[in-house]
Amino acid sequence: MNKQNYQGFTLLEALVALLVLLLTCSFFVGLIRGTQQLIHDDGAQNHMEWHLFLNQLTHELTNLTLVEVGEDYLKLIEKGPKNEIYRTTIELYYRRQMIRKSTNGGHQPLLLHVRKAKFKEVATGVIEINVELLDGEKRQGRIRHEKKQEP
Repeated sequence: MNKQNYQGFTLLEALVALLVLLLTCSFFVGLIRGTQQLIHDDGAQNHMEWHLFLNQLTHELTNLTLVEVGEDYLKLIEKGPKNEIYRTTIELYYRRQMIRKSTNGGHQPLLLHVRKAKFKEVATGVIEINVELLDGEKRQGRIRHEKKQEP
């Protein structure tokens, strides 16, 4: 008899290869879903940080008087008792991918991951803040302040 040697896969080998392929595909599907969830959570975090920034700024402006508005900064003063003496000069400005608050030489970051920030007084008593974050997302907010006074 003539014995032939067939080259090919057995049914068991084909099933094992198919199982490995399915496991690899399911791993990548899980990886993609996890990445999408992280992106969604990051967007929610940016949204929360933006509103926290606006609320903090609104709260701080209740005790301050606006002196000057520049394209990338706000200059404010805090009055002493009975509005007689100016105690503190406070600046809010954009530098190094963040909006910072400067008081008497100290710096406090208020909003991080900022690509661009612009401040503008759009009406008496209203400041508009336009921010573009590093991920390309744009935010806009308006806050009220006490009437502008000359220093």
